[in-house]
Amino acid sequence: MDPDVFISYSRENQQQVVRLVEYLREQGLGVWMDETDIHGATMWTEEIVEAIHKCNLFILAISQHSTGSKNVVKELALASEREKIILPIYLEQCDIPKNMEYQLAGIQNIALHTLDKAKAYEFVNQTIRRLGVGQVQEAGQALGQAEAPPSEGHGTGVGHGHMAPPKAKGGAGKSIGIAAAVVVLAV
Repeated sequence: MDPDVFISYSRENQQQVVRLVEYLREQGLGVWMDETDIHGATMWTEEIVEAIHKCNLFILAISQHSTGSKNVVKELALASEREKIILPIYLEQCDIPKNMEYQLAGIQNIALHTLDKAKAYEFVNQTIRRLGVGQVQEAGQALGQAEAPPSEGHGTGVGHGHMAPPKAKGGAGKSIGIAAAVVVLAV
């Protein structure tokens, strides 16, 4: 089964990230984490790339350690290139380096370190669900092709909790919009 969520983090934050991953899995989300989901005789780089390609949401666990990790920077670049929904989660207050700034510009984030510990993980789960990830349509297909609207939430721990409902990508919405534009031009 394809993962709902890929989580990118630094090894130094592993214990904190594992607690979040366990909580999200208990809530029914498929979360891919390199520590538990890379199988013995495989190329770990290939598995990471494959997991990012298949996920619906890319969580970036931001800390001083992760912003300095070359692997985390590569994972973020790949998720951005594949136009994945990116949810930055600040584990601590820190600045975003220039090599990550472009991919994170205008993306809302969650400042986990500022939230009440008892409610923080539930807030992350609710945010993921509002983005349409992990929810099932009537036909049985997972959503996850939603996009988060740009906002002023980028930065060092501001903007958590201000995500608007996602808009669906592609499909009928574009066709209706194009048809409406053609009708207006024809009149």
